[in-house]
Amino acid sequence: MPTQKIDSGLLRDLAEDFLDKVAGEDEIPASVRSDLVTSLVRQWATYDGHAALFAGERLIFLSLGYTPLGRPRIVPKPAAINWLIGVIRGRKIDPEHLPDIVEQLNRGQSAEVTSEDGDPLRLWVNPKAESCGVELLSDGPPLTFTESDCPAIATRYLL
Repeated sequence: MPTQKIDSGLLRDLAEDFLDKVAGEDEIPASVRSDLVTSLVRQWATYDGHAALFAGERLIFLSLGYTPLGRPRIVPKPAAINWLIGVIRGRKIDPEHLPDIVEQLNRGQSAEVTSEDGDPLRLWVNPKAESCGVELLSDGPPLTFTESDCPAIATRYLL
């Protein structure tokens, strides 16, 4: 669903209603709620009507759609697996970091953390592709190349 046809006020209303339903009787603190609403609206605008939200450690993809009467609505789709818990265990990340990781992923779809082995990692989620992953970040300086390196690199990878 193209987001250009829906104003940001309507998207905010959709996000707030959805968060009310997800929270149920639990109250989401106002500052957290405001950040989540802003993040969802930004994601729908950036990812062509797609967003991702972690409710605890559970990932939910949220696409914009229409009701049979043509009104905008959110179409939630839980991720097939509990990806985040698998990453925490498999990459030896201290479970105490989970709330901070969830907050970073919900706000910016990316979180950086260091494993118990000292490996710097970036966890990410792509709402449009409904995918997520982990990257090992390098501690060393970024690789730099000169023009004289280019022929040798091209020869190595193209031949």
